[in-house]
Amino acid sequence: MAQVFAKPFYDSAFWQRTRREILRRDNYSCADCGGRADMVHHLVEITQRNITDYNVTIGPDNLISLCHDCHIKRHRSQGDVVDGFVFGEDGQVVRG
Repeated sequence: MAQVFAKPFYDSAFWQRTRREILRRDNYSCADCGGRADMVHHLVEITQRNITDYNVTIGPDNLISLCHDCHIKRHRSQGDVVDGFVFGEDGQVVRG
Protein backbone atom coordinates (compact mmCIF):
# COMPACT_ATOMS: atom_id res chain seq x y z
CA MET A 1 0.00 0.00 0.00
CA ALA A 2 1.37 3.39 -0.93
CA GLN A 3 1.86 5.51 2.18
CA VAL A 4 2.20 9.30 2.15
CA PHE A 5 5.96 9.09 2.78
CA ALA A 6 6.35 6.89 -0.33
CA LYS A 7 4.41 9.13 -2.74
CA PRO A 8 7.53 10.96 -4.05
CA PHE A 9 9.13 7.58 -4.77
CA TYR A 10 6.09 6.26 -6.66
CA ASP A 11 5.80 9.54 -8.57
CA SER A 12 9.45 9.45 -9.63
CA ALA A 13 10.66 8.75 -13.16
CA PHE A 14 13.06 6.28 -11.55
CA TRP A 15 10.17 4.14 -10.25
CA GLN A 16 8.17 4.48 -13.48
CA ARG A 17 11.16 3.22 -15.48
CA THR A 18 11.72 0.32 -13.06
CA ARG A 19 8.03 -0.54 -13.14
CA ARG A 20 8.06 -0.73 -16.95
CA GLU A 21 11.20 -2.89 -16.89
CA ILE A 22 9.65 -5.36 -14.42
CA LEU A 23 6.42 -5.61 -16.42
CA ARG A 24 8.49 -6.28 -19.57
CA ARG A 25 10.69 -8.79 -17.73
CA ASP A 26 7.57 -10.69 -16.72
CA ASN A 27 5.98 -10.38 -20.18
CA TYR A 28 3.08 -8.48 -18.62
CA SER A 29 2.00 -11.76 -17.04
CA CYS A 30 0.53 -11.89 -13.52
CA ALA A 31 2.68 -13.99 -11.19
CA ASP A 32 -0.42 -15.30 -9.41
CA CYS A 33 -3.05 -16.01 -12.06
CA GLY A 34 -1.17 -15.70 -15.36
CA GLY A 35 -3.50 -12.94 -16.57
CA ARG A 36 -2.47 -9.57 -17.95
CA ALA A 37 -0.33 -7.77 -15.37
CA ASP A 38 -0.61 -4.02 -14.95
CA MET A 39 0.83 -3.59 -11.45
CA VAL A 40 4.25 -4.17 -9.89
CA HIS A 41 4.19 -5.47 -6.32
CA HIS A 42 6.89 -5.23 -3.65
CA LEU A 43 7.26 -8.58 -1.90
CA VAL A 44 8.93 -6.80 1.02
CA GLU A 45 6.73 -3.80 1.72
CA ILE A 46 8.28 -0.34 1.53
CA THR A 47 8.49 1.31 4.94
CA GLN A 48 9.97 4.56 6.21
CA ARG A 49 12.98 2.56 7.39
CA ASN A 50 13.74 0.81 4.11
CA ILE A 51 12.64 3.32 1.46
CA THR A 52 16.27 4.21 0.78
CA ASP A 53 17.26 0.54 0.39
CA TYR A 54 17.43 -0.04 -3.35
CA ASN A 55 17.23 -3.81 -2.82
CA VAL A 56 13.73 -3.25 -1.44
CA THR A 57 12.49 -0.39 -3.61
CA ILE A 58 13.81 -1.35 -7.05
CA GLY A 59 15.56 -4.68 -6.57
CA PRO A 60 14.27 -7.08 -9.22
CA ASP A 61 14.18 -9.93 -6.69
CA ASN A 62 11.68 -7.95 -4.60
CA LEU A 63 9.36 -7.04 -7.48
CA ILE A 64 6.72 -9.10 -9.24
CA SER A 65 4.08 -8.29 -11.82
CA LEU A 66 0.45 -8.74 -10.85
CA CYS A 67 -2.93 -8.01 -12.36
CA HIS A 68 -5.11 -5.50 -10.53
CA ASP A 69 -7.28 -8.17 -8.87
CA CYS A 70 -4.35 -10.27 -7.64
CA HIS A 71 -2.63 -7.13 -6.34
CA ILE A 72 -5.72 -6.36 -4.27
CA LYS A 73 -5.82 -9.96 -3.01
CA ARG A 74 -2.14 -9.83 -1.99
CA HIS A 75 -2.67 -6.67 0.02
CA ARG A 76 -5.90 -7.87 1.60
CA SER A 77 -4.16 -11.04 2.72
CA GLN A 78 -1.51 -8.82 4.31
CA GLY A 79 -4.20 -6.73 5.99
CA ASP A 80 -3.15 -3.63 4.06
CA VAL A 81 -6.49 -2.64 2.55
CA VAL A 82 -9.60 -2.31 4.67
CA ASP A 83 -13.11 -3.02 3.44
CA GLY A 84 -14.49 -0.27 1.25
CA PHE A 85 -11.09 0.57 -0.27
CA VAL A 86 -9.24 -0.83 -3.28
CA PHE A 87 -6.13 -0.11 -5.27
CA GLY A 88 -6.68 2.36 -8.11
CA GLU A 89 -5.06 2.18 -11.53
CA ASP A 90 -1.99 4.01 -10.22
CA GLY A 91 -1.57 1.65 -7.27
CA GLN A 92 -2.91 4.14 -4.74
CA VAL A 93 -5.61 3.16 -2.24
CA VAL A 94 -8.96 4.69 -3.15
CA ARG A 95 -12.51 4.31 -1.91
CA GLY A 96 -14.01 1.39 -3.84
